Amino acid sequence: VVLKKFFIIAFFSFFMFSNLYADENTFTFTLGNYKVSSLIISKMEHPKNLFRYDNKKQLEKYLNQENANLSAINVFFVNMGKNKILFDAGTDPDVLIERLAEINIQPEDINFICITHTHFDHIGGLVKENAKVFPNAEIYISEEELKANPNLAISSVYQDSIKTFKQNEGPIK
Repeated sequence: VVLKKFFIIAFFSFFMFSNLYADENTFTFTLGNYKVSSLIISKMEHPKNLFRYDNKKQLEKYLNQENANLSAINVFFVNMGKNKILFDAGTDPDVLIERLAEINIQPEDINFICITHTHFDHIGGLVKENAKVFPNAEIYISEEELKANPNLAISSVYQDSIKTFKQNEGPIK
């Protein structure tokens, strides 16, 4: 139940923190007894029309914001004490390791990784030189995502550590 709550929090945090443009590469806040960190893997510019808005007033409000064309690739980390959870892994294992070090976490400390989908900007940080970046982690990914991309390096590298679930059921009941 706790992991399910954090998955929901991380999902909504993406929208809250994905457009941080501060000079810091990490942003950490406390939620009850847990620490949640947004780790910025890269920052980029995108066209202002990248996102679709059904409401014209929403779109106008968005386009008038300063830095409306800036975005970031974020990875979310939740420190629950005994359990240390990543939500996605970004694009670059070296940058991800640096960001984790900034919050005093080593790759071997991570014991759960939840993958939302298998686009490279979500899984690129899992494998380095055909080896596990997170040797002690269980990888949670939907069966449908894994089957859609059967040749992923994570499939062979993390073979014994992958836990699948049906997309419409989620990993936690």
